[in-house]
Amino acid sequence: LMVAQAALAVVLLCGAGLFVRSLQAVKGIDVGYDTNRMIVAHANYDVDGAPPDGPSHAQRITSAAEVLRHAPGVEALGLAGTPTMQSISFETLHLPGVDSIPTLDGMPPLTMFVGPGFFQASGIGLRAGRRFSDDDRQGSEPVVIVSESMARTFWPHDAAVGKCIIVGKPGDSCRRVVGVVS
Repeated sequence: LMVAQAALAVVLLCGAGLFVRSLQAVKGIDVGYDTNRMIVAHANYDVDGAPPDGPSHAQRITSAAEVLRHAPGVEALGLAGTPTMQSISFETLHLPGVDSIPTLDGMPPLTMFVGPGFFQASGIGLRAGRRFSDDDRQGSEPVVIVSESMARTFWPHDAAVGKCIIVGKPGDSCRRVVGVVS
Protein backbone atom coordinates (compact mmCIF):
# COMPACT_ATOMS: atom_id res chain seq x y z
CA LEU A 1 0.00 0.00 0.00
CA MET A 2 2.85 2.39 0.84
CA VAL A 3 4.65 1.64 -2.44
CA ALA A 4 1.45 2.31 -4.42
CA GLN A 5 0.87 5.53 -2.48
CA ALA A 6 4.46 6.70 -3.10
CA ALA A 7 4.17 5.87 -6.82
CA LEU A 8 0.89 7.81 -7.07
CA ALA A 9 2.46 10.80 -5.29
CA VAL A 10 5.37 10.80 -7.78
CA VAL A 11 2.95 10.68 -10.72
CA LEU A 12 0.91 13.57 -9.25
CA LEU A 13 4.07 15.63 -8.65
CA CYS A 14 5.20 15.06 -12.25
CA GLY A 15 1.76 16.08 -13.53
CA ALA A 16 1.77 19.25 -11.39
CA GLY A 17 5.23 20.14 -12.67
CA LEU A 18 4.15 19.69 -16.28
CA PHE A 19 1.05 21.82 -15.63
CA VAL A 20 3.14 24.68 -14.18
CA ARG A 21 5.57 24.45 -17.11
CA SER A 22 2.67 24.56 -19.61
CA LEU A 23 1.15 27.56 -17.81
CA GLN A 24 4.46 29.43 -18.07
CA ALA A 25 4.64 28.63 -21.79
CA VAL A 26 1.10 29.94 -22.33
CA LYS A 27 1.92 33.17 -20.50
CA GLY A 28 4.79 33.70 -22.95
CA ILE A 29 2.56 33.61 -26.04
CA ASP A 30 2.16 36.97 -27.78
CA VAL A 31 -1.60 37.40 -28.22
CA GLY A 32 -1.19 40.71 -30.02
CA TYR A 33 -2.23 43.06 -27.25
CA ASP A 34 -1.08 43.98 -23.75
CA THR A 35 -2.95 41.83 -21.23
CA ASN A 36 -0.97 42.82 -18.14
CA ARG A 37 -2.39 46.29 -17.63
CA MET A 38 -5.77 45.98 -19.33
CA ILE A 39 -9.19 45.91 -17.72
CA VAL A 40 -12.21 45.03 -19.83
CA ALA A 41 -15.58 46.34 -18.70
CA HIS A 42 -19.02 45.74 -20.15
CA ALA A 43 -21.72 48.42 -20.07
CA ASN A 44 -25.23 47.04 -19.79
CA TYR A 45 -28.42 48.96 -19.11
CA ASP A 46 -32.09 48.82 -20.00
CA VAL A 47 -32.48 50.69 -23.30
CA ASP A 48 -36.25 50.10 -23.34
CA GLY A 49 -36.64 51.61 -19.86
CA ALA A 50 -34.73 54.80 -20.75
CA PRO A 51 -36.83 57.97 -20.88
CA PRO A 52 -37.56 59.05 -24.49
CA ASP A 53 -36.32 62.59 -23.84
CA GLY A 54 -33.14 61.37 -22.08
CA PRO A 55 -29.66 60.93 -23.51
CA SER A 56 -29.17 58.44 -26.34
CA HIS A 57 -27.25 55.19 -25.98
CA ALA A 58 -24.19 56.74 -27.67
CA GLN A 59 -24.35 59.80 -25.38
CA ARG A 60 -24.51 57.58 -22.28
CA ILE A 61 -21.52 55.51 -23.40
CA THR A 62 -19.55 58.66 -24.29
CA SER A 63 -20.23 60.30 -20.92
CA ALA A 64 -19.34 57.09 -19.04
CA ALA A 65 -16.11 56.88 -21.06
CA GLU A 66 -15.23 60.48 -20.15
CA VAL A 67 -15.69 59.74 -16.44
CA LEU A 68 -13.51 56.62 -16.72
CA ARG A 69 -10.88 58.40 -18.84
CA HIS A 70 -10.24 60.87 -16.00
CA ALA A 71 -10.25 58.28 -13.21
CA PRO A 72 -7.01 57.90 -11.23
CA GLY A 73 -4.63 55.35 -12.74
CA VAL A 74 -6.27 55.23 -16.17
CA GLU A 75 -3.61 55.73 -18.83
CA ALA A 76 -5.76 55.15 -21.92
CA LEU A 77 -9.34 54.20 -22.69
CA GLY A 78 -10.76 52.63 -25.82
CA LEU A 79 -14.28 51.64 -26.71
CA ALA A 80 -15.16 48.51 -28.64
CA GLY A 81 -18.39 46.97 -29.84
CA THR A 82 -17.34 43.67 -28.28
CA PRO A 83 -14.71 42.69 -25.70
CA THR A 84 -11.29 42.08 -27.23
CA MET A 85 -11.09 38.64 -28.86
CA GLN A 86 -14.27 37.40 -27.18
CA SER A 87 -16.99 38.08 -29.71
CA ILE A 88 -15.79 39.01 -33.16
CA SER A 89 -18.18 39.17 -36.08
CA PHE A 90 -17.86 37.75 -39.56
CA GLU A 91 -18.90 40.75 -41.64
CA THR A 92 -19.01 40.21 -45.38
CA LEU A 93 -16.05 41.99 -46.98
CA HIS A 94 -15.47 42.79 -50.63
CA LEU A 95 -12.51 44.20 -52.51
CA PRO A 96 -13.35 46.27 -55.60
CA GLY A 97 -12.47 44.28 -58.71
CA VAL A 98 -11.92 41.01 -56.81
CA ASP A 99 -14.49 38.22 -57.12
CA SER A 100 -13.65 36.19 -54.01
CA ILE A 101 -12.19 37.54 -50.80
CA PRO A 102 -8.97 35.85 -49.67
CA THR A 103 -9.09 33.87 -46.44
CA LEU A 104 -6.69 34.16 -43.52
CA ASP A 105 -5.51 30.64 -42.61
CA GLY A 106 -8.76 29.23 -44.02
CA MET A 107 -10.93 31.63 -42.00
CA PRO A 108 -12.90 34.58 -43.37
CA PRO A 109 -11.70 37.97 -42.11
CA LEU A 110 -12.98 38.89 -38.67
CA THR A 111 -14.23 42.38 -37.86
CA MET A 112 -14.41 44.34 -34.65
CA PHE A 113 -15.90 47.80 -34.30
CA VAL A 114 -13.70 50.03 -32.13
CA GLY A 115 -13.35 53.71 -31.35
CA PRO A 116 -10.47 56.17 -31.01
CA GLY A 117 -8.03 55.17 -28.29
CA PHE A 118 -8.70 51.44 -28.60
CA PHE A 119 -5.34 50.49 -30.10
CA GLN A 120 -3.40 52.63 -27.63
CA ALA A 121 -5.39 51.27 -24.67
CA SER A 122 -4.96 47.65 -25.73
CA GLY A 123 -1.27 48.00 -26.57
CA ILE A 124 -1.73 46.99 -30.21
CA GLY A 125 1.12 48.56 -32.18
CA LEU A 126 0.64 50.75 -35.23
CA ARG A 127 2.72 49.53 -38.20
CA ALA A 128 1.66 51.98 -40.93
CA GLY A 129 -0.72 54.89 -41.40
CA ARG A 130 -2.66 56.25 -38.44
CA ARG A 131 -5.01 55.23 -35.66
CA PHE A 132 -8.66 56.27 -35.46
CA SER A 133 -9.23 59.85 -34.32
CA ASP A 134 -12.18 61.79 -32.94
CA ASP A 135 -12.79 63.05 -36.49
CA ASP A 136 -13.65 59.51 -37.64
CA ARG A 137 -17.33 59.70 -36.81
CA GLN A 138 -20.63 58.95 -38.48
CA GLY A 139 -21.00 61.39 -41.35
CA SER A 140 -17.27 61.58 -42.09
CA GLU A 141 -15.38 59.44 -44.60
CA PRO A 142 -15.76 55.75 -43.60
CA VAL A 143 -12.37 54.34 -42.65
CA VAL A 144 -10.93 51.02 -41.43
CA ILE A 145 -7.75 49.78 -39.84
CA VAL A 146 -6.51 46.31 -40.78
CA SER A 147 -4.06 43.86 -39.22
CA GLU A 148 -0.66 43.12 -40.71
CA SER A 149 -1.75 39.60 -41.70
CA MET A 150 -4.86 40.93 -43.44
CA ALA A 151 -2.79 43.55 -45.29
CA ARG A 152 -0.29 40.89 -46.43
CA THR A 153 -3.10 38.56 -47.56
CA PHE A 154 -5.24 41.15 -49.37
CA TRP A 155 -2.45 43.30 -50.86
CA PRO A 156 0.70 41.14 -50.96
CA HIS A 157 2.61 43.47 -53.32
CA ASP A 158 1.16 46.87 -52.31
CA ALA A 159 0.82 49.02 -49.22
CA ALA A 160 -2.60 48.62 -47.61
CA VAL A 161 -2.98 52.25 -46.52
CA GLY A 162 -5.22 54.06 -48.99
CA LYS A 163 -6.86 50.89 -50.35
CA CYS A 164 -10.62 50.30 -50.36
CA ILE A 165 -12.65 47.65 -48.52
CA ILE A 166 -16.41 47.27 -48.75
CA VAL A 167 -18.04 46.03 -45.54
CA GLY A 168 -21.45 44.53 -46.21
CA LYS A 169 -23.07 44.19 -49.64
CA PRO A 170 -21.03 44.71 -52.85
CA GLY A 171 -22.91 47.96 -53.60
CA ASP A 172 -22.17 49.55 -50.20
CA SER A 173 -19.76 52.45 -49.89
CA CYS A 174 -16.03 51.93 -49.84
CA ARG A 175 -14.12 52.27 -46.56
CA ARG A 176 -10.58 53.54 -46.94
CA VAL A 177 -7.77 51.78 -45.07
CA VAL A 178 -6.06 54.42 -42.92
CA GLY A 179 -3.86 52.19 -40.78
CA VAL A 180 -2.20 48.82 -40.32
CA VAL A 181 -1.74 47.38 -36.81
CA SER A 182 0.20 44.42 -35.44
